Amino acid sequence: MSVHTTKTPPSTTERLQTFLGSNRKLLTIISIVIIGGIVASVGISQWLDAQAERSAEAAEEIQELWESYRDESTDEAEATLRSAITEAVENHPRRYASLRALFVLGELEFSLGNYEASLESYEKLAALHGRSYIEPTALAAAAAAAEETGDIELARELHGRVVEIQDVPNLERPHSLFSLGRLAETQGDVDLALEYYNRLVDEHGSSSWTNLGRNRIIWLTSRGSVSEG
Repeated sequence: MSVHTTKTPPSTTERLQTFLGSNRKLLTIISIVIIGGIVASVGISQWLDAQAERSAEAAEEIQELWESYRDESTDEAEATLRSAITEAVENHPRRYASLRALFVLGELEFSLGNYEASLESYEKLAALHGRSYIEPTALAAAAAAAEETGDIELARELHGRVVEIQDVPNLERPHSLFSLGRLAETQGDVDLALEYYNRLVDEHGSSSWTNLGRNRIIWLTSRGSVSEG
């Protein structure tokens, strides 16, 4: 008579121990990778925080230097301000420091009558910090500088770009619509000027620029009526 014995299947604990024993090297590597990733993430986070802090400090320094320069416009103050601006743009090209630096540089060059340089600074600001709240402001300032250089077509193009910005806060849009109407007037295109002024009135009824637009519509319309009569 034969005796049959039933082998007890390994328990969950035993199976786990077997798996860990046979895959120890692989699990060690995976653990090292996970720990390394955590350490790297912490390190990157700390580095980014430090960079953001240094950027904020640089922006604050530039603002203080700009205010000091406006109080006392000496050659030394200007040189110090320009040096800080250059350093901020080089070290923090897409952070707040470069935003503040390029905006201040645009203001500085404009105040000195260096309109080409002012235009360049504002255009660079718009390019580096596009799709943010500063883009329409930078483009509108660039348009003002372009107009000072006598490049009316470029000024119109820049104001047109401001008007087309829809996906960020755009407080400059009413101003640019009015400016487009004004520039059209200077070039003798009354119909186009009226088109822009009417858009301003229709689309931005509560803007402070709207009353100016209405006044221009009334004046141009009455002028046309007199001419026709």
